[in-house]
Amino acid sequence: MRAALLLASLIITACVHDDPRPVAQRSTSGAGDEPDVRVCVDPDGDGFGLDCDPGEDCDDEDPAVTDECYRCATPAEGCTCAANARPVACDVDRNSPVTEETCYVGQRTCVDGRWSVCEAYGPRFD
Repeated sequence: MRAALLLASLIITACVHDDPRPVAQRSTSGAGDEPDVRVCVDPDGDGFGLDCDPGEDCDDEDPAVTDECYRCATPAEGCTCAANARPVACDVDRNSPVTEETCYVGQRTCVDGRWSVCEAYGPRFD
């Protein structure tokens, strides 16, 4: 009898799914389950992180780095650049990359390892 109980408890224990996430982050589905509850996970305390309102964090071990990896996916003012980076075209009015809506094309240059503000270098297209 003891052997049967031991075997049954081992089988039940082996079938339990170990989800390493805290309970508040586990999603549920199916009839009768609790609704999906999400909690902001922000190890470095900068407000950015998994399921946080401002967005995900590019480096959750450094509070000085928040959304820079997303914002700097294209050359943007203040983002890092290589010393030998060539100037890139940008929209002077929006200080952003050139799009079909750009009326005033400028260029952004790499100065001391950071992209500059978008500087005008040509005529305005009206």
